[in-house]
Amino acid sequence: MRRALALLALLALLLLGTAPLAAAWPAGDAFGYQVGVTASAWVDISGSGSPVTAWTGTVDDGSALMALPFNFRFYGVPYSKVSVSTNGYIQFGTQSSYYGVDCLVANVDPREMAALYWMDLNPGLGGTIYTEVTGTPGSRVAVIQFQGVAANVGGGGVTAEWLLYEGSNNLVAQYQSTASSGSGINAVAGLRSNFDCPNRTSLPVSCQQAVLGDGLALLYSYPAPEPACGTPTTSPTFSVSPSFSASPTVSPTFSAS
Repeated sequence: MRRALALLALLALLLLGTAPLAAAWPAGDAFGYQVGVTASAWVDISGSGSPVTAWTGTVDDGSALMALPFNFRFYGVPYSKVSVSTNGYIQFGTQSSYYGVDCLVANVDPREMAALYWMDLNPGLGGTIYTEVTGTPGSRVAVIQFQGVAANVGGGGVTAEWLLYEGSNNLVAQYQSTASSGSGINAVAGLRSNFDCPNRTSLPVSCQQAVLGDGLALLYSYPAPEPACGTPTTSPTFSVSPSFSASPTVSPTFSAS
């Protein structure tokens, strides 16, 4: 039923036209992240990056770890790995692949996530997810690119990417081709922490709205100085990931090193 309703919403949008709606982006969150439109500068790694082929779970609902050669801070915590979900989001310190979305407001799983185009995607039906680190030490960029990834609800493939910047800890979400999938009408975008202190909550940006159109680029600016509550004493590492069902109900936790 959920997928049938999503398909009806997508068909209605396509019949009315695929031009994205005007968006009023949120100013920021309690931690200090700021979000806004930035100039699009697509980084194409489809010819040079590593395609993700081994998934924890399935190619429909799975996740895979990407090692980072630098520490990337997310809500005050440094990470040397990022988990890539087939369903259009990345996570830090934990792995999951939920296809059912929420609007990122509540303190629920999946946590410690950055939602690029979170919806029920399925690379097994078409498309590829690539990863690569570009640049030189001190100014490197981790790129996670969804290239023409199909959705289980139908419509065209999604081409979008996350850019994670060394040093600044900024994130940029870029959307190259989303119109044929509804420009975000079935997708969620934004950030969510693990809610472990008052200023580590979430930054919902778009919840099933047709505002993630072709050519859009959003800059998530990391706060400077970093809030005191966001300064941990240890750097978490990933635990061994459990197997996933088609609709996981728990996220694996991480241990601290």
